[in-house]
Amino acid sequence: MRKQFGFTMIELIVVIIILGILASYAVPKFMGIDKAARVSVVKGLLGATKSASEMVYAIAISKGEISNTAGTLNIGRGEGDDAININVRNGHATADQEGIIGALDITVKDGNTAGDFVVSKDGDTLTISPVSAKDATKCCVTYKYGSTDSRPAIGFDVSDCG
Repeated sequence: MRKQFGFTMIELIVVIIILGILASYAVPKFMGIDKAARVSVVKGLLGATKSASEMVYAIAISKGEISNTAGTLNIGRGEGDDAININVRNGHATADQEGIIGALDITVKDGNTAGDFVVSKDGDTLTISPVSAKDATKCCVTYKYGSTDSRPAIGFDVSDCG
């Protein structure tokens, strides 16, 4: 008598049904991962922005460069190519590309230039959002330069990171 190897049709159908049930359970779970990832990016950016702001201020204090006027603060280890110059006002990073964005050292999408974040500015308020966010105003970190005697207001919104 000859032995046969392989699966019967019923065994194959049962395996396909089990895989279908598993897929119908797992796919909806993975559909929300992109939203959760954007929320995590915004929350991480919030922490980085707060840290960068405080570090710039601490360096300004240590260098004695706290004044009521705007200026440039070298937060790097040297001059020339090693220098990291940040625009500051009253020791705090300004709300622009040469201010807090420079301190964060993030890549910004500008036109056809690739980047991880989109930046927009309205007065003294800078909005930073992930490139993949559908609504940049509802999935973002905001950095608003305050009055001359207060720290910048740093906040976030993750109400629509879907």
